[in-house]
Amino acid sequence: MRRYDRPETLFYVDPPYFQAEKYYAEGFGETDHIRLKEVLDKMQGRFVLTYNDCPFVRELYRQYPAWNVRVILLP
Repeated sequence: MRRYDRPETLFYVDPPYFQAEKYYAEGFGETDHIRLKEVLDKMQGRFVLTYNDCPFVRELYRQYPAWNVRVILLP
C-alpha cells in the first residue's frame, strides 16, 4: 500500500474479519487489525474498508464515517 499511496489513490481494503481469523490460512490477530488501522491513518490516499460489524471494529474506526450495508440474497 505504501508503494502506491498518493493523494489521488483509492484503495479497497478487505482484511480478514475480526474474530474469524481461524478461517484464514495466514492468520490475522488483534494486533494485525490495530496495525492495519495505524497504516490507514497515515495514508495520503483514500480507502474503502469492508469489515464485519462488531464492537471492536466500531471502536477501532470510530473517527471514520461508516455505513451499514444490507445484503439481499437472490434465489
